[in-house]
Amino acid sequence: MIDLGPSTLGGLPATTASPDANGNFWNNFGPGQFVRLVDTGGAATASSDPAGIGFGATTNLGATFVFPPNGLENPDGGILGPFAIASATSDYIFSDAGSPVVGLELSSLDPALQYRFRFFGSRVFDVTQEAQYLVDGGNGVQSVTLVTSGTNIGSDGASFANDNIIAGIRGVTPRANGTIVIELSAAQGSFGYLNLLEVSVDDGAPDVSFTQQPTSQIADAGGTLAFSAVADAEFGAVNIRWQRDGVDLVDDGRIVGSQGETLTITGASLADVGVYTAVATGGGVDVSSDGAVAAVRQSATEFDLNGDGVLDVVDLLLFLNAF
Repeated sequence: MIDLGPSTLGGLPATTASPDANGNFWNNFGPGQFVRLVDTGGAATASSDPAGIGFGATTNLGATFVFPPNGLENPDGGILGPFAIASATSDYIFSDAGSPVVGLELSSLDPALQYRFRFFGSRVFDVTQEAQYLVDGGNGVQSVTLVTSGTNIGSDGASFANDNIIAGIRGVTPRANGTIVIELSAAQGSFGYLNLLEVSVDDGAPDVSFTQQPTSQIADAGGTLAFSAVADAEFGAVNIRWQRDGVDLVDDGRIVGSQGETLTITGASLADVGVYTAVATGGGVDVSSDGAVAAVRQSATEFDLNGDGVLDVVDLLLFLNAF
């Protein structure tokens, strides 16, 4: 894990001590520096150089900080997990009009491995600022954006700084020379902020898992369909969006909750028949739920598949087995 920002602010140390309160070791990086990275246990990171993976700037990393920094000063460990170290979340590096792109480079990486990146950016600011993090490796370029600042964007709906969203990119292989380049810029607003960065070998494990899957539904014409799903991430917030037959849904008054854990569709019609899935995103990676089938019957006897005069779970199971 890398704490990005100046070594001192206002004459006081601004680095993250190792080990931190969780027992993790950090790397501190600021303008004009080049560091050899250690892992969270304090050992040199595995690389082609015995001293560990290298980390430095390639472009425009000068005195990119302000005082006071106004980053996230009281991170919640229940939300951000190991990222919730105030000395790391409270300061940052940033791009601006004078330095529209800040370039960083990892070196001495193993070309046979894939790497993943988690980005956290935050600053208290009442104007929306959205950072773009671009990663350029041997298998191409990937990018992700993160809203770091803005009115009422905090998890409490009132604060002006990101305190719960972590952006992620994974599956990146190094170039033949063992390097990966990271570029920081502003996608919206004037500034792109980066407070801390986690680099790890990508083991392929999903960032998000579903703890509640949606279940199939039968509704009368004009009735209501309702689906629920719950997902958890290792840390950081999880966003859920709903799809029907692989197409994203949008709230329209009849459809409510297309961007949440519970999707409700009123005035059900044949157009609503299909397979519904919840797509959860945590750390920039999408994971889909099991599919749930929606059926809409046009008469009281339709879908009474066992002919007992009652529409119940037995009929639903018979319906699903027909697919």
